[in-house]
Amino acid sequence: DIVGISRQTAVLAFNFGDGFCNNILPHAAATMGFVGIAGIPFSKWFKFSLKLFLYWVVVGAILLMIAQSIGY
Repeated sequence: DIVGISRQTAVLAFNFGDGFCNNILPHAAATMGFVGIAGIPFSKWFKFSLKLFLYWVVVGAILLMIAQSIGY
């Protein structure tokens, strides 16, 4: 491996990033529709989703460090 990261760990990192962003970003019409129908202001939803996204990123980074250290 060129940079010292196994292929499985690289794929895991890609899956974490792709999955986290797809669950949070409001580019999907369905997500914005659900937020609008529920009557939740966008600023309140964004504040909640940003905290959740940052939590997922921290947990994902920890899991990636563990995966790298055990040679996954």
